[in-house]
Amino acid sequence: YHVGFSENLRKQSFMIPQDKLDAGTAILKFDVDIMKMFQGNTVIDLSELTSVVMKKADAHMVADNYAKMISLKTD
Repeated sequence: YHVGFSENLRKQSFMIPQDKLDAGTAILKFDVDIMKMFQGNTVIDLSELTSVVMKKADAHMVADNYAKMISLKTD
């Protein structure tokens, strides 16, 4: 799916625990829940949204969802 319109950029920020910062050489791990791209703020049914090059409104929906699929692991 092409969501390459510049207005679909979603900046992410993560709070890094202080103990990881104090370690000096922290290894950060992220969880990526790909299902949130389809079941996030808007449920996206691929059988209904069949175009790979998307209309701006459709691309915006996907972008809002994928912005929520990455999180910093806390272990």
